[in-house]
Amino acid sequence: MRYAIIAVLLLTGTAFGQLFAVGPGPRLVTVDPDSGGVVEIGALLLDGNVAGMEFVGQRLFATESFFPNGAFLVEIDPRDATVLSRHAITLDGQPLFNAIEGLGYDVLAGSLVQAFWQPGAFNVSSSTTMGYIGLDGAVSSPITYSVDFDGLATRGADGSMYWVDREPGPNTLEIGVVTVGGSPSSLALYSFSGTLNGVNDVSFASDRGELLAVDAVTSMVHRFDPASAALLGSVGIETGEGFNGAAYRVRCDADLAPPFGVLDLADINAFVGGFLGQGSVADINNDGVWDLQDIGLFVGAFVGGCP
Repeated sequence: MRYAIIAVLLLTGTAFGQLFAVGPGPRLVTVDPDSGGVVEIGALLLDGNVAGMEFVGQRLFATESFFPNGAFLVEIDPRDATVLSRHAITLDGQPLFNAIEGLGYDVLAGSLVQAFWQPGAFNVSSSTTMGYIGLDGAVSSPITYSVDFDGLATRGADGSMYWVDREPGPNTLEIGVVTVGGSPSSLALYSFSGTLNGVNDVSFASDRGELLAVDAVTSMVHRFDPASAALLGSVGIETGEGFNGAAYRVRCDADLAPPFGVLDLADINAFVGGFLGQGSVADINNDGVWDLQDIGLFVGAFVGGCP
């Protein structure tokens, strides 16, 4: 039976990915950009605040700011919010005690990018310095800009990233584009309103063709045009809570087991075991039935590869 399942190939429809955010607690959740529905993932067992999040493929990374007691790069299991690894963030071999904010990913360089306060600055709330950060937490090649990078997000294969600056001026919000070493450009500048106020991060949903954000002040989830950052629509978060951060994961039906970002025998065994035991991990289309559609979705995704 086990081998018969893996042998079946029946590729059916697709579905959108997931927008992850951080709620009070802190806890990891997903938010539906269309309905505002919330799915609880799990409690985040961290000492500090989550300053930024970013997916690299199917791996979820976040920066934990514990100012003035340091900062950490953590990898989080997106299935249950378990912290998989935690490394002190350092610059020139020394712990980086300055405030940590936006976390992005430079596709061209193949590296995470971290925004933080200027080295040595402890009395300013301006994360105008940006550098590459290794998976060991070491920051390199820092560059200082004129923009406060409260949030960063992957944008394109050219290494460009979206940035968010909450309050570049009083009661305003700005969204723009930047590459490491390049000049930041602005896409849109908003005045605070009853709809748009507490956005401190964005994430690009490539399968939706939208830029997404949650609002910690108005308790809404926003959709923006990725080319102009024009606001396309907003919907209230069903729990009425203010969420922070934003990290979008493009759907991958085959990456079910560690190491995430790699499709291997562990994923096959996880699916087959879940299918035979009627576990949620193998109910790919979430219809409460374990059948050929689930097998087809899994095998099609496994053969086709994941982002």
